[in-house]
Amino acid sequence: MHKSFLLLFCVCFSLQLLAQQSRIDSLSRVLEKTEDKDQKGSLLIFRSKATTPISIEKARTDAQEALSYYQQTGNVEGQIDAYLQFSGLYSREAKYKLALDVDSVTYDLSKKLQYKKGLAISLSNMGRNLQQVGDMKKAKKALLESNAMFISAGMERETAEIKNRLGILYRRMGEFKASLKSFDEGLVIAHKYNLTNALANIHMNKANTLDESGAYDEAIRNHLESIKLKEKMKDERGLAQSYNNLANVYTHTGQYKEALGYYQQTRIINENQKQQNKTSLALAYNNLANGYSALNQYDSVLYFHNKALALFTETGEKPGMAMVYHDLGNYYFEQQDYTTSMDYLNKALNIQAGSLLRTDEASTRNIMGVVLGKMNRHKEAEQQLLKALTLVKDTNTRLQESIYKSLASHYNVIGDFEKANDYQSRYFNIKDNLLTESEAINMVKEKGNYDLEKKEIALQLSEQQKKVDKLSINNRNKTIWLLIVSLGMLGILTFVFAYNIHQRKISAAELSRKNQRIETLVRELHHRVKNNLQVVSGLLALQSNRLEDDNARQAMDAGRSRVDAMALIHQKLYMDKDLASVDIKVYLENLSSSLAHSFGYSEQTVSTMVNLNHDNMDVDRAIPIGLIVNELVTNSFKHAFDDTENPEIKVLLVHKKANVLELEIADNGKGYSGKEDMSSSFGMKLVHTLVEQLNANLVTENINGTSYKILINTIS
Repeated sequence: MHKSFLLLFCVCFSLQLLAQQSRIDSLSRVLEKTEDKDQKGSLLIFRSKATTPISIEKARTDAQEALSYYQQTGNVEGQIDAYLQFSGLYSREAKYKLALDVDSVTYDLSKKLQYKKGLAISLSNMGRNLQQVGDMKKAKKALLESNAMFISAGMERETAEIKNRLGILYRRMGEFKASLKSFDEGLVIAHKYNLTNALANIHMNKANTLDESGAYDEAIRNHLESIKLKEKMKDERGLAQSYNNLANVYTHTGQYKEALGYYQQTRIINENQKQQNKTSLALAYNNLANGYSALNQYDSVLYFHNKALALFTETGEKPGMAMVYHDLGNYYFEQQDYTTSMDYLNKALNIQAGSLLRTDEASTRNIMGVVLGKMNRHKEAEQQLLKALTLVKDTNTRLQESIYKSLASHYNVIGDFEKANDYQSRYFNIKDNLLTESEAINMVKEKGNYDLEKKEIALQLSEQQKKVDKLSINNRNKTIWLLIVSLGMLGILTFVFAYNIHQRKISAAELSRKNQRIETLVRELHHRVKNNLQVVSGLLALQSNRLEDDNARQAMDAGRSRVDAMALIHQKLYMDKDLASVDIKVYLENLSSSLAHSFGYSEQTVSTMVNLNHDNMDVDRAIPIGLIVNELVTNSFKHAFDDTENPEIKVLLVHKKANVLELEIADNGKGYSGKEDMSSSFGMKLVHTLVEQLNANLVTENINGTSYKILINTIS
């Protein structure tokens, strides 16, 4: 049954991907027609979010390109939105520490600009990522601040996700009442705004808290509600999470075979995803190990535990590492290897203690108490068990039941029968309350209703398909003879026509395919080079924002400017019809405009004039010319206009004579004195190197400003 369901789900998910790809293609067509850079940035962010489930690499490229456009126009809010998308992508890849670095940059930029939406989302992302690395105190503070900021900004809709994240946090801290309250508040908001995805996630996470509280029938009901919503959305990744959590409930109620089936489905879905989520995959492996252990199939237990531990270690998720250490300790306890068991339990406790993970810490101390008792270290065992009980004393959960049972056994062993009887009665009292007969029946009933609903839907679809097939057959019979005659005549005409042009068509098609393939490969090469250069530019910009030393920041910005100049060349190459040359006039105009904006000047400050026999110029000559213009125009903006009221820069490229081009960059600034050694700077050294590469001569004048004239010999 599980295999059939997975096959059906894969087909449905493939159809959803096709529809999503269609939306992405539509966005791409709109992007091609859009000239405004801010609009391009907004569309690229939108496409990045749509592309994320299909390809994180493509989504990151779109976010980087959007960031580049926003940096060119000086749109700081747009830059913040791009960084927020980067944080989401890093979290999806389980790169939580890197996501937190980006969150920090985004928070600082939003605070400086007083951009409330950016601040609120940055804090929300921080809360999520801090949870994953185990800093619960800071995570709670960030989420509460984010919730308050969304409300003050009139953005109640966005608080549904904050309530969801707070509910998860409170559960992990052992505050189950606060957790359920937060989830219920989130459900009200999600229903109000019809947020299907939020409803699915909140029902799932509420079910997890109910499971921890021992309300198993309610947990099953909420899990199945979440699964139904995710099936409608064709949310493959979300279904994997729900199957995993549903299996946990079956494990806690002793239905191990049912649990193992869902754990296997979770593993298969996670392993087959194009963009694997390492956190989800690690959870699947760890729970699969626990499932095999419960069924006494020990051969696979250590294999899957170690795979989970390796993934959690790679992502730096300390709570996840602690969970695996805890489960390994439990495994070795069952194997009666008490020394190894204590080693792993101590590793788990070192992470949990002091991290506000009260429930996890109590669970580990409970097992430690039992193991220490087996090792005849009864005083230490009692300390651990009583500490565990203190951590969960205000809750009525299955963990509390387990601790009462452990304490009753402990006092019975050491001969304190009064305390043993006391804890034994508490154990039976809470055990009776956790899973009543009616709740067990409700669990089966909820699952049965869900399966019946799926069968009814499948039956309705089958009946509808039969009606459609019958109508199709009738219509087909009426037209079949007409089609046969028409196709016969068309076939004869086609054969005669094809016979005459067959040989020419084959040759032309083959040549065309080769040309198109070569052209596509060259365009893709230029596109990838441009994207890689923009990624480098974005990384330099990100680092520059965090540098405090002005000289270091200026050096970083200068390097980014050179990278942008080269990226612009490759952008022109893959967008233009001619793949081997660039429209030098358009390129220099765009480069000059971009440099003016980056230094806070209007684009009219730089006048560009190109007067050549042909505006298209080969790449080997265009790139050095572009870099020279980048360096010299940058020098003018940085050094020439301190006391100039109407700054002007002229970029001129003309045919001086038949085989000589003249490139002139001149400004009306203050010029430079003889004491200044301009040639000693890295930028000017780069200019001289590029002049030699062009087989050219450089002449500098210092009259009414600074002028650089470069005579380029076009005969190499």
